[in-house]
Amino acid sequence: MKLYYINRIIAFTLPLMCVVSCEDALDEEPFSELVTETLLVEEQGILGVLSSAYAGSQQQSFGYEARVHLSELSTGSAWQQAGAWEGNVGVPFTEFTWTSGTGVLGQFWNAAFQTIRDANIVINNIELGDFSDDFRSTVVAEAKALRGHSYADLFSFFGPVPIIITSESTELVQPQGRSSEAEVLQQIENDLLDAINALPDEQPVGKVTRGAAMGVLCKHYLNTKQWQKSADLAEDIIDMGVYSLIPSYSDLFDATKEGSSEFLWILPRSPVSFPVSNHINALGLPTDFGVATFAARVFFFDDFFNAFETGDTRIDNLIPSYTNTAGELITGLGNDQSVSLKYLPDPAAPGVDAGNDVALVRYADILLSRAEALNELNGPNQESIDLINEVRSRAGITSISVGGFDQSGLRDFILEERRFEFYYEDKRREDLIRHSKFISEAQARGKSAQDFHRLFPIPQAEIDANSNPDMEQNPGY
Repeated sequence: MKLYYINRIIAFTLPLMCVVSCEDALDEEPFSELVTETLLVEEQGILGVLSSAYAGSQQQSFGYEARVHLSELSTGSAWQQAGAWEGNVGVPFTEFTWTSGTGVLGQFWNAAFQTIRDANIVINNIELGDFSDDFRSTVVAEAKALRGHSYADLFSFFGPVPIIITSESTELVQPQGRSSEAEVLQQIENDLLDAINALPDEQPVGKVTRGAAMGVLCKHYLNTKQWQKSADLAEDIIDMGVYSLIPSYSDLFDATKEGSSEFLWILPRSPVSFPVSNHINALGLPTDFGVATFAARVFFFDDFFNAFETGDTRIDNLIPSYTNTAGELITGLGNDQSVSLKYLPDPAAPGVDAGNDVALVRYADILLSRAEALNELNGPNQESIDLINEVRSRAGITSISVGGFDQSGLRDFILEERRFEFYYEDKRREDLIRHSKFISEAQARGKSAQDFHRLFPIPQAEIDANSNPDMEQNPGY
């Protein structure tokens, strides 16, 4: 009989001594264990564990909001003020003073390894039940997509991490060292390619599809500078004919207009209650804006607002001034205090809990990813220009021509185009790191950024709990 431990949402790198070190017989039935004979042989049991894997990947409990804010704050587009959020997110990620004890980093780590843990349980035990071939194939593909995405996420934040693909309790009890970069990259690619080959094109909202897995792998290839692979996969996504840009940029994150053809993979949100709700406005808008908020607020710098081209409709979601609840005109522009309404207020929200879905990957990202990859491979080319112009046309701004750029100039232009297209979407940090500008731009703003800040530290709790000598902290921390 195999036992699979799922009672703690923790990384597999912990030795799990509190669960398995006691070998004395107990009278009580150990409810902290998944017993294969009674659970994993049924579809309901497998789907329950798969649902837990999805929950870990959903970036719930302020996880998405923290990621969006740290990306904008650490890259200089915005600044944050007030509330507990200021100390936990605002100051550390603005001033480059985060440490291995910064709480949100542990949250990111634990959520990813929760997904990996549950995905492993599904993958390693699917053969135990008398399931149909279609059920078996789809469920395993979903689990591999979730695991591959989680490892890609961890690699982006922390660099190489322990690769764990087992759910055997006798193996999990052993402290795990960090895998090599090559091993991590190979695991990510293998999982996502396996998923792509088996996933259906259509799934219920929020579940991973073939296009979603393709989008995640396309972006992973881009961020790891595997240009040809990224370009090819982006072309495959485009050729599917399933996805397209919607006409209005402002409709993208309108809770009343969801189900967009532009989203390859969404993280569903509901206004029912925390932790499945969206708090980006509650943690970003001023308390006198007229919607329910916490004390925290995020303001965009004038330099960012003024960098948009004349006529760019994407700026419509940045609010330079507003009339507050007391009837006073509050002017943000000119005071580095423009605010974002990219996520339009949800009319169904009972308070701070909104239901605006979150885009993990959207089609505009695929178009600009192929444009960037082709430029890296071939220099300025007409296809890259056409892809960029497709995005710019939706924004209502003039087209560009291939003759106006050399390779370096087009590289910088695409990077800036991404800044305007994906602000407040957790993309800017990874973009600047890919272009080796994350540290230099922070230093130009007077921040104490060093090369080692390109990665976050392994959460100290994970280091302390792991006796494997190969579980080393990232340099600089």
